[in-house]
Amino acid sequence: MNKLEKILIGFIFSLLFSFFVILSSLNFPLLNDKFLFYVFEKHNLYERIPKELGASFINDPNLSVEEKLGYTLIIRNIPPNTFEKILKTNITSALKFVHGKSSDMVIYFPAKELRLGPQDLSWSFSQNSPPNTKGTLSLINGIWTKLFTLWFVTLLSLIGLFFLYGKASLQKLAGRRLLIINGTILYILGALLFVIPQLLAQTMPSKLEPSQALIKILFSTLIPEIALTWLISGVVVFMIGFSILLIERRKK
Repeated sequence: MNKLEKILIGFIFSLLFSFFVILSSLNFPLLNDKFLFYVFEKHNLYERIPKELGASFINDPNLSVEEKLGYTLIIRNIPPNTFEKILKTNITSALKFVHGKSSDMVIYFPAKELRLGPQDLSWSFSQNSPPNTKGTLSLINGIWTKLFTLWFVTLLSLIGLFFLYGKASLQKLAGRRLLIINGTILYILGALLFVIPQLLAQTMPSKLEPSQALIKILFSTLIPEIALTWLISGVVVFMIGFSILLIERRKK
């Protein structure tokens, strides 16, 4: 019976551990403005997006020739420091909304600074969105608190399963095996995650549309950083499990 219990507990632990890793990646790196802005600067995103995104408008089949040329000129001529201001302002607004620190998301564009209009433009989601969209926005507002609560509950569940596995194995710290196995798997997944941007680049057409260009830029920027956190976390989890194993062996 103990063997069946161990298999079941180990399976549930692995599922929760995978869920915990995804929640951790979402809660802390991706919904953290400091992390995002650090990554953007590290990968020269403020210079890359105007050039690469601007060049992609010519491939958009839904735009007229005049619109293609107009959007291309506008985007490609945005200075890096101005684009940094646009990106940081809009991401900060979105993250404040997700964290529940603001009741509205506002899209900002410095039309006056770029000499495209008499004043800067701003678009409020709460005031300008259709009724069905407002319902979705109300669910997103403050969702980080719910995600963090779920993350914390998952962490407590993993700790409980760790000791429960030891009880089923008749050893208090037998759960070290779970840490070693799942740490190794996480490390391997982190290594595989590095390959995704290369695979994506190979499958995409040579002439990218704006949405494809933006996806390629963001994936090539964020995925390697997430992969690095998985690699480091995998090593840490493995080392904790391996250290417990060495301690137990020395006691014997």
